[in-house]
Amino acid sequence: MLTLVSQALKFVRLHGYSELISRLLRAAVGPFYQRQSRYIVHLDFDEAAEPDPGFNFAELTKNDSEKMLRVMYVSPKSLAKRFDDGDRCFGIIENDELISYFWAEFKHKELHELRLEFELPGRQAWMYNAITVGKARGRACYPNVIRFMAQSLRQSGFREAYVDVDPANIPSVKGLEKAGYTRVVMIDMKKIFSKVTYSVQVYDETVWKQLSKCICNSDNIATFFGDAAE
Repeated sequence: MLTLVSQALKFVRLHGYSELISRLLRAAVGPFYQRQSRYIVHLDFDEAAEPDPGFNFAELTKNDSEKMLRVMYVSPKSLAKRFDDGDRCFGIIENDELISYFWAEFKHKELHELRLEFELPGRQAWMYNAITVGKARGRACYPNVIRFMAQSLRQSGFREAYVDVDPANIPSVKGLEKAGYTRVVMIDMKKIFSKVTYSVQVYDETVWKQLSKCICNSDNIATFFGDAAE
């Protein structure tokens, strides 16, 4: 119980009470009704700008767990599992404190909000769970963490990455676009009891066709997404 309370307080510190209440309400009605919309955006690492050298960037490891747990609302066990699964975390350190970070995962992506799963090719990544702490916001930390991550992953042989983002999260959308991401598609998922339906708005048909072929938990992609995913 104390762990749940501490995680809730940490979430409020990072996101505010309104977002916590919104998420609790969605969880309460989730068994009966869900509606989620997500942009999926794409970054070609060869087209990413260089990160600002004025920041102190670092790729974080298990040895940084104590520093990470001070600002991440995950349990020590969940944090260790991310590293065990091969996920990588990139951030900005200031006065020995983590002030901004972004995670990347590989091979398999479960997009829970849309009830979709992707099997990614070897040279693609999916970035997730980006946070900049309140005192560091407004300093372009977010796009620069992305640029540093792109630079690091490119050196490891990766060529591109995707991110999913809530269209209502305007600061995140703007930060991603500032870092060089381009919109691929907006997917709207609606669930009423057990019936799930989808609609899409495609911005980049070429990239969307490539990505839609990676969806692995639907027997008939065209049933959900129409001709753009055939």
